[in-house]
Formats: sequence, C-alpha cells, structure tokens
Amino acid sequence: MISMAQDKKGFVLYYSYREPLALLSDEDRGRLLMALLDYGEFGKVAHLGSSAEMAFSFIKAQMDRDATKWEETRQAKVRAGQQGGIKSGQSRRASAEEAKQNEADESLASFASECKAMQANEA
Repeated sequence: MISMAQDKKGFVLYYSYREPLALLSDEDRGRLLMALLDYGEFGKVAHLGSSAEMAFSFIKAQMDRDATKWEETRQAKVRAGQQGGIKSGQSRRASAEEAKQNEADESLASFASECKAMQANEA
C-alpha cells in the first residue's frame, strides 16, 4: 500500500462512483466517506459491512493507482528540476567564462590600440 498522505492534500473522487454508491444507504455512504478519508490520510483500512466494504475495495484500488501515478509524476518532476538546475548552472558558468574572455579580448584590443598610438607619436 502506498502511503497516501505524503505531500498530498486529498484524493480524487470520480463521478463514475455515483451509480454504485447510490445503491448504498445514506448511513453506509457516510461511513464509506469517512473510511475513504481515513485511508487516504492515514492508510487505515476500515471494515464496513458487505456492500459498503465492496465499494471501499474498488475505490481504494483506484486511490492506490492514482497515488502510484502521482508519485511517479512527482519523481519525474524532481529529476527534471534537478537536470534544469544543472543546465542552468552550466549556462551561468559558461556565460561568466564568456564574459571574462570578452573582457580579456577588449583589454588586449585596448592595449594594441595604445601601442599603435605610441608608435604614431614616436614617428
């Protein structure tokens, strides 16, 4: 079982559950809702009675699939962010090196210009 509450604030409740849940009494739906919240937040599996338990089992299975997919997506975003940070750092270093090189080229050009001016003055 995936620990549901890690960095998550909730879970998805699908419209497709409406028809099977309509077969439950209001009391069973209420117990089911609280059991789903307990499972989503704390990982606690409730024992509700036959029909509510059946509904809990298929919704729990979907919650587990959703949590797995969410964790895979989150990990992919973490890796992409790390790669972006590496590339960003590399480009900043490259820009700094390029700026230093441009500064050195400008200094050399300035020095060459001064040398030519001194030669012209001597002549």
